[in-house]
Amino acid sequence: MDLTVGAPGEDAGDGAVGSLRGSAGDPVTAGALSFGPAATGVATPGSPRFGTALNG
Repeated sequence: MDLTVGAPGEDAGDGAVGSLRGSAGDPVTAGALSFGPAATGVATPGSPRFGTALNG
């Protein structure tokens, strides 16, 4: 089971996404991952608030 959250206000409005990976028997020990707009090719001028759609 994974938990993914958006943090659109992170880094002055550029945004970020974080994911905690786990399994049914051990919910948060498989690792964590976080990334921002640059990792996916989203331009940051104008504060894109990356991750907003995950919070909707």
